[in-house]
Amino acid sequence: MLAQLLNGLASASSLFLLSLGLTLIFGVSRVVNFAHGSLAMLGLYLGVTLAQALIPLWGALGFWGAVAGAALAVAAVGALIERGVLRRLYGSPDLRAGTDHPRCDAGRLGRRRSARAQGAGADRRAGARHAEPAVV
Repeated sequence: MLAQLLNGLASASSLFLLSLGLTLIFGVSRVVNFAHGSLAMLGLYLGVTLAQALIPLWGALGFWGAVAGAALAVAAVGALIERGVLRRLYGSPDLRAGTDHPRCDAGRLGRRRSARAQGAGADRRAGARHAEPAVV
């Protein structure tokens, strides 16, 4: 039972770190980096592959060498993706239009709906007539 609990906590913490990284990247650059999950998978694959090669040679030290090597390799790939692809997207009007749209912000949407409701109520009280929607 304790082993299952620890396995669940380990899985949840890795998913939390992935989602936290994606949130931070989007918050800073305002660009959704869909390669985030792929880079995590690449890091895991490289870590396992390096660990299989280094543990027979260095023992427990080989595991930590594999972790460090995989992290450095994925950091290099991520830097190449950022310089080659993502820098071109920073400040792009297409992306900025999507994230700055009033309907993307739940707070703004709520205020907008309440303003509409107040305005519609004022129109009704003043006797304004609105066209009824057509029934299809």
